[in-house]
Amino acid sequence: MGIILAHNVNQHFNSIDDRNPENHSGLDSGICFGTIQGMRNMNSFYAVKLSKKQLFFCVPVKATTGQLSRVIVKYSENNPEILHEPESALILRAFIDAYPCP
Repeated sequence: MGIILAHNVNQHFNSIDDRNPENHSGLDSGICFGTIQGMRNMNSFYAVKLSKKQLFFCVPVKATTGQLSRVIVKYSENNPEILHEPESALILRAFIDAYPCP
């Protein structure tokens, strides 16, 4: 569920910002970042076969997984009504909103 992804990513950043990594599981962070990176990779795979107009989103090449994760946290905070949806839906919505294709 999107709420779990949003919570775990937010907890990861809170533990970094507070300089207290004991407050969060590295496994949870890895699962979240892997899911986020997987969605990015899926879109890159589609880019090979589709035109730019057909892509879901256009993430800048130099964007890091950490930056993408913060986009998801912000989007989830601004759109709590969708947190019951699957993680992939939350990520897709956040990336479409933040990184529309030209």
